[in-house]
Amino acid sequence: MRDNGILLIIQPSQENSRIEVEIDANVKFSEELYEPNFQKILSATRLSILNVVEQGLFRSECEAITPVDGSYHCYEFDSVHEWVEDRKPFCEDLATFTAMSEKIQSLVEGKAHRVFEYWREYSVLLRKYISEEGE
Repeated sequence: MRDNGILLIIQPSQENSRIEVEIDANVKFSEELYEPNFQKILSATRLSILNVVEQGLFRSECEAITPVDGSYHCYEFDSVHEWVEDRKPFCEDLATFTAMSEKIQSLVEGKAHRVFEYWREYSVLLRKYISEEGE
């Protein structure tokens, strides 16, 4: 193990992503994608970060939710099919995801549409803690 160093953790924030569907330049669907299993993973990661700081293994150098101006990152997909293909392999809550994707699919029914996924990121920069005595 190195005596010094930094660790940057970047992950989705614990707020739910928002899914929107646009048909004919109008938003026809807007809903949060609540994924309880994924939220548990994010909570466990957050607890692990707090634990290593409390135990004195690392100290927090910088912590932020981005974008910082209250806006969101956005992925844009040309269809619900493209969104499903991109997102499904990483989904921790398949039943919730499938229910939402089926709801969207029935809404668009062959119409030209776009899907937008909005999210925010949580990042923390940790520095390996070195005591004054060099321990």
